[in-house]
Amino acid sequence: MRRTGGGRRRGGGWRRWVATALVSGGWLLGAPSPAWSLQGGPAARPAADVVLVMVAHPDDWQLFLGDVVVEALARGERVVAVVASAGGDDRPEAFWRAREAGALASTEAALALARVPTSPGAVTCRPVSFAGPRPGTGSTPVLCERPGGRMATVFLRLPDGRGDGSGFAGTGRQSLLRLEQGKIPRIDPVDGGGGYRSTGAVAEAVAIRS
Repeated sequence: MRRTGGGRRRGGGWRRWVATALVSGGWLLGAPSPAWSLQGGPAARPAADVVLVMVAHPDDWQLFLGDVVVEALARGERVVAVVASAGGDDRPEAFWRAREAGALASTEAALALARVPTSPGAVTCRPVSFAGPRPGTGSTPVLCERPGGRMATVFLRLPDGRGDGSGFAGTGRQSLLRLEQGKIPRIDPVDGGGGYRSTGAVAEAVAIRS
């Protein structure tokens, strides 16, 4: 699994690093590094089994990492996009579900741009249970992909934390930043699919999911 800057991280250091990325709203894993410039072409970078792209909202990787995703797919790598937030602010469920639908449509576009042959069948989504090692970390993120598995999207559906991390009233001012700061005891997905008592628990779910 490749991350920004190359190399790998394992164990507790890996989970802490992912947690930091989530809290900062970053889209860190899978981004190019100075040592592995995209201008150098496929031969300039060794292939990884999985490129993990982390974003705050369903339309972020398309805006900021679209070239990274398409080039990774073209090199024959598997791409997993982890979307932390439902991105709905205080809007109704129909809003964030529409954003998810748009995100999935864009994965089809990325596969086409990368000239990846796709298997017959539509994109399917399923909840994936995660029983964390600590009490209260059970959750059910949603994993979406088409047959063949070249690109998958994991929706954590956490509440949108607002630009400053203060959260929205409609979701009880929940945000990853406030969870990290100890201002809230847990953060719960907007679809009611379980919750997390720490950003480390979120990171563990991301690591196992991908």
